[in-house]
Order: sequence, then structure tokens, then C-alpha cells
Amino acid sequence: MRTSAVAIKDLARRVNRNENIVRRLISHAATYHVFFQEKPDFFIHTAGSRILTENEGMRSWMLVGLGETMPGALKKDGVYKMALISRFFKLLPTCLNVRRSATPMSWHAQLPGYSPQYLIDHFPFGSGDITVVDVGGGIGHIARALADNCPTVQCMVQDRPEVISQAEQALPVNFQDRIRFQPHDFFQNQPVHGADVYLLRHVLHDWSNKYAQKILQALIPALKPGAKVVLNDRIIPGYGEAHYLKEREARYETNAQERTPDDWKSLFRDTDLWFNVMRISKPSKSYLSIMDVAWEG
Repeated sequence: MRTSAVAIKDLARRVNRNENIVRRLISHAATYHVFFQEKPDFFIHTAGSRILTENEGMRSWMLVGLGETMPGALKKDGVYKMALISRFFKLLPTCLNVRRSATPMSWHAQLPGYSPQYLIDHFPFGSGDITVVDVGGGIGHIARALADNCPTVQCMVQDRPEVISQAEQALPVNFQDRIRFQPHDFFQNQPVHGADVYLLRHVLHDWSNKYAQKILQALIPALKPGAKVVLNDRIIPGYGEAHYLKEREARYETNAQERTPDDWKSLFRDTDLWFNVMRISKPSKSYLSIMDVAWEG
């Protein structure tokens, strides 16, 4: 790791960018303590910039946010959002190799507030042999955590074909009799019928009500009476329920549809009256809440 200062002109030449633009960007970053200006036109690392160099998980997460999700925060909902999300999930597995594509999401799930352990400790799925369909489950890091901690659980992980092909290659041998993978577009009818639980973790918050309803409607033909749809997602505070700074923090992510408890209940009610929101809980220190929704059709 370089500890001596780097000249702006040398940095601009290395990244093949206009020197003035590089100067402006680095100088602006320095006002947030990302880099430090040692002397005019010479900058060194700070703790903030160094972690982006040394921590591959955080670096990958930042690149995904800056390159894919941030543009969505600057655009209106609708066709552009649909295209952005589709492009994001197409590019993630193809532009990055297996390890790199797994890095941002797996690293994110390991952060204290996003740990799968909160879901496991508040496992609202019942007892006995249980089949869980992890819709939009990526490379299966949540399914691994469930299978590792719940010996009676069998998991089916669904995601885009490109993601699934990589996930199958990366699955450890000790999980191969407990976790299976299936390519699936969650806007199409759910192909796995009669499962006990359909899990959507951090999925619906990416979509406005129009598209979130489509995702939920696609589950209905596969749901047996008493089946559960379990959401592990953000819930923003309702009016007067939290300090405004906490509320602002919860609302910051992209142009997604963040929802209050009443918003979530309305989403399910407007999708189909046979959905019954049984329980909404938020484990202490978790950033994500758990919604236990029963299908009573």
C-alpha cells in the first residue's frame, strides 16, 4: 500500500482522465475525509479511502452502488426503473467472475445489521420437515445459513440463469443434498407448487407497488392453503415513530419503494385479500424486519 503522496497529474495519467476533472473529484472527496491533501495537488490515503483499497467486499459493494443503483435514484419510477433493475442483474454475474459476483451480496449479508442470523433466530416457518423456496436468492448464501442452522429445512434457490449457473458451481459439497437451484423470473408464475414457505429477502423494496404486486401475484398459483410468504426486508418508520434522522437514513436507498408497516399491509391486501399479514417483527439490532404472511385461499 502506497503511503507517500500521489500527484494529481500522475493519477490522471494512470486512470487516463482529464487532469482537472481528477483534481476536482479527489479534492471533493477530501472534504469528506476520503483522501487527504498533503500539499497542493498531492493527496494521500485516509482510513476512509484505504478501506476501499484493502476490503474487497466493501469495494465491490460500492462499485455496484455507484455503477448501477445510483443512476436509478436519479430517475423516475416506471420503464427506466424496470430496465435498470434488469440490466443490473444481467451485468452483475456476467461482468464479474463467480467470486466477484458473490462478494458484494455475501459481504453485505455479513454486516451486523444484515446478518441471516436474525432471520434464523426468529424463524417463523413452523416445525418438522419444511421446504423453503428462496425467491431471488442469489448464490444461496441465505439458504446456506438456513440449512446450516435448521436441520429439517430443504431449500430451493431461484434466480436468473446466469446467477444460478454460478451458484451451483460455488455450492459446497456438504449442502448439495439440502439446497437445489432453479432458474426463474419472479415475474412469471412460480413453478414450485406446494412449498411451505416462499422467502423474499430484500427483494420487494427494489420495486414500486405496481411491480411488487406482480411478483406476489406470480406466487399465488403455487400457494397451498396455509403456506407462508416470509419477507425479510426494510420497514421505514410510520409517522412520528422515529427521529427524522433515522427516517431519512431508512429512506435513502435508490428510487425503490420503501414502506411503512401500513404500506406493507396495504400492498398485500391490494394484491389479494387471501393474504393475511400475521406478524411483523424487527429483531433488535437488525436493519431488516420479518413479515410472516399466510395464504388463506
